[in-house]
Formats: sequence, C-alpha cells, structure tokens
Amino acid sequence: MNPLVTVVMPVSMNHIEYLPDAISSLTTQTVQTHHLVVVNDTGEPLRVDNGATVLNTKGRQGSAVARNMALEWARTEFITFLDADDMLINTALETMLRAYADYPEASYVYGDAWTTSGDGKLIYYDAPLYDRQMLLTERNIHNVTALVPTRVAKSIGGFDEIIRGWEDWDFYIRLGLAGYCGVKVPSPFILNRLS
Repeated sequence: MNPLVTVVMPVSMNHIEYLPDAISSLTTQTVQTHHLVVVNDTGEPLRVDNGATVLNTKGRQGSAVARNMALEWARTEFITFLDADDMLINTALETMLRAYADYPEASYVYGDAWTTSGDGKLIYYDAPLYDRQMLLTERNIHNVTALVPTRVAKSIGGFDEIIRGWEDWDFYIRLGLAGYCGVKVPSPFILNRLS
C-alpha cells in the first residue's frame, strides 16, 4: 500500500540524541500509512536504519530549509512535520486522518500536545480553536505538527527560509491568508520535549 503521509523530521546537532525516540514513535503508530523523511541538518554524516529517506542539507541551514527540502521531495497526499526532539502519540496519524475526513471544511487539522516541563512533569497544552485573527495578531495557536495536504503546503511555497525560530508560525499564518484554515482536533498529537 502506498503511504498517505510524509512525516518530515529535520535533525539539528541539538536533536541527534532524541532522534531514536522520535523515530520509535512512528513505528508504534496504530496505522502504518506513512513514509519518514529525515532531513540531516547537522553537517555530519547521519545513519538512520528504518527504511526512512535521508536528505542532507549543507549543514546548519535551519529547520525551514530542511522542511522545504522534504516538502519538495514529498509525493504523498498529506504531509506532517515532527521535530526530532518530539514524539508522536501512538494514535496521532490515525486521529489526524480520521479528523481530516470528518471535517470537510478543514484545509488542515491540528491538535493538542503534551509537554515535559524542566522538572520532568507533563503539562497538557489545550490548543485553542482555530481563529485566524488570533493567529495573525497574538500568537501561534498550535505547534508545527499538523496534517496538511501536500499540495496546500506547496501552494504557499513552504516555509520562509529567512525566518529563524518562528518559521512554523509564519507558515500557518500564510496558510490562513491564502484561505487555508485549520480545524482543531481535541486530542494530543505529540509529546513535546523542551530541549
């Protein structure tokens, strides 16, 4: 069966130690309908032994460049972005795909998240309902991990490679400005580890 989702995982020097956990979170998904693209932005050789495609930047180009390389490569119907220091909840891909089918008005779907605090406690992030004005003027309302049709992500040119640190917020703002609005799924998609 051809995969439906390309999972894009940029890897910087700061995230190499977390990479095995992030990859492991994909192997335990309740639906196995994805292909992992690891984008090595370390500038050093990186070996990944799970059938993933590995793309290499010139090194230390930033996550926007890394994500765009994978977006250009992707041929699946959907794409999602998973930072190498995060882990997908084991039902995340199944929940994303069902939600996209259940909400025909959605251009993309996003969810909640678990975050580890500095002292190791889990904190639940209850993402707000989609509000384009809030997204434009106040803050990013969800993390980068969302299910986006690949054609939609490509239609806005992917991530702005000049921006460092807020490129995911900018990406979802530009989706909204282009008329591609999200729908919140009341379920966590990731465990975000503050690294």
